[in-house]
Amino acid sequence: MADILSQGWIRVDYMSMRSTTGGATSTTALAPAILTNMRNPSAVGGGEVVQARSVMDTGANVSAVPMWAAEQLGIALDKESRQPAFGASGTFEAYRVKINVEAKMGGRWVDIGTVEALVPDTEPSRDPASRVPFLLGRFGFFDKYSACFDEAEKAAWLRRVGGNPVGAAAR
Repeated sequence: MADILSQGWIRVDYMSMRSTTGGATSTTALAPAILTNMRNPSAVGGGEVVQARSVMDTGANVSAVPMWAAEQLGIALDKESRQPAFGASGTFEAYRVKINVEAKMGGRWVDIGTVEALVPDTEPSRDPASRVPFLLGRFGFFDKYSACFDEAEKAAWLRRVGGNPVGAAAR
């Protein structure tokens, strides 16, 4: 344990995540997720914040934000940013946006920076009650942070790429 900590690794315990399947059926499971604050990068004075549990998804190329959150933050969803996207359930339309992300790691808020994200244009993504998760993907999160997942312990170990401590600035 001390060896991992001396190399800048910090433990992040999995979080309880709820999902709704097929209407009203809701399940809860532990997932590799962290608490995040999302902001509109073009908002004056920092703007509104949407706080959410974001799943660390190594299979996602980019991060994803539900449509209801993008709209709440005042992020423009226009024809120019609309594109086809591909997921486990097939092809769907999505908007490519930029979003500022802060994550709670090691008991403190760490600025991840501006991240490119997809906003799925789907019915569940429009409804905050649907539990569509926020995702932190390979480009925008895992290109800045190394991760080691310990499924047996229900924990992830994170550190900045290059071995810097989580809260340190990247070199």
